[in-house]
Amino acid sequence: MSKLEVISKTSWKQPFKNRNKDVRLWGIPNKIKENCHIVDKSRRMVHFQFENKFNLSFTQDCAITSDCNVRLNIENQKLIKPIILNNPDSFFIASVVDVKINYHRLIDVENTTKNAITKLRIGQGKFRQQLIDFWDSQCAVSKVHINDLLVASHIKPWRSSTDLERLDVYNGLLLNPMLDALFDQGYISFDQDGNILISPLISDTIGQFNIQDANKLRKLNTKHLKYLQYHYNEVFINN
Repeated sequence: MSKLEVISKTSWKQPFKNRNKDVRLWGIPNKIKENCHIVDKSRRMVHFQFENKFNLSFTQDCAITSDCNVRLNIENQKLIKPIILNNPDSFFIASVVDVKINYHRLIDVENTTKNAITKLRIGQGKFRQQLIDFWDSQCAVSKVHINDLLVASHIKPWRSSTDLERLDVYNGLLLNPMLDALFDQGYISFDQDGNILISPLISDTIGQFNIQDANKLRKLNTKHLKYLQYHYNEVFINN
């Protein structure tokens, strides 16, 4: 089997090289298991994105086997099998999409009472709903409109924001899982006109992520600008 490549805290690249005819089970990198709290004999929502030329992506409520592999249903096995067997040099990108909103950002909270954590989660729920309303239930860039898959992503990271900034709708973007992972890790950002900025670290492989230089935010308010500037200065990997 080809080696799995971790892309973000929730996503990994699965090459098809040396894959046998069994397309039911797919491995999960240990880092992803830890970050997403994946345990055996459970179920998780996973999004599968194939190369652009195949025009294929789907999300499945996947069974996690006793040895922590992802198991695809029969319908999706039939869908992907010809692609995998006939394109050994290709790959898909898998993303765990049912991770609680910005969960990894909560782990830095120390010495906090259970009461405060509850209030924090309620606040994030309101923040997400504000973003859904602002962005018309669509990804801020790609127009993906499946609410369950969209992530309420802070522009200025939650850990660096004040209490007011954490709930400011202009400090947020509603993004599909792939864009959220790239934005959160600093591989993409947006300029003061909303145009996408791509880190040199991934510029040679940007096609793998279904992103184009022409991508931009569908709308922009002047109140977004200070947060976008912060993300560019402090999060974006520009070298």
